[in-house]
Amino acid sequence: MNSDEGLFLFLAGFLFLILFLLVVAIVFHILMAIGLFKIAKREGKSDLAWMAWVPIVNTFLITQLVEDDVHESLRGKFTLVYGVTMACAFFLSWFIPFVGLASNVRSISLWILLYH
Repeated sequence: MNSDEGLFLFLAGFLFLILFLLVVAIVFHILMAIGLFKIAKREGKSDLAWMAWVPIVNTFLITQLVEDDVHESLRGKFTLVYGVTMACAFFLSWFIPFVGLASNVRSISLWILLYH
């Protein structure tokens, strides 16, 4: 086996890995969207249930679903606070590298609030 064949095998394996991970990500997204869609319907938010299928917008559906279960001082404002912090983290991550990490921490804290 020469170096060209080795490079081809490496690239083919890498492409296979990327395609496999893409399929897994799509399957997980579909499963999560089905679950969020059903939860939104059950909670009486049928007009917002479509948001479950849009990748970034579905986080706002989650905030709408937990709006009444957050701390009393945030009730009615939780989605707005989440949206503002998400937008700030997005824009600040262009200038400050570790803000992207803070954005991930924010997402993890949302999931903890959701399942708590």
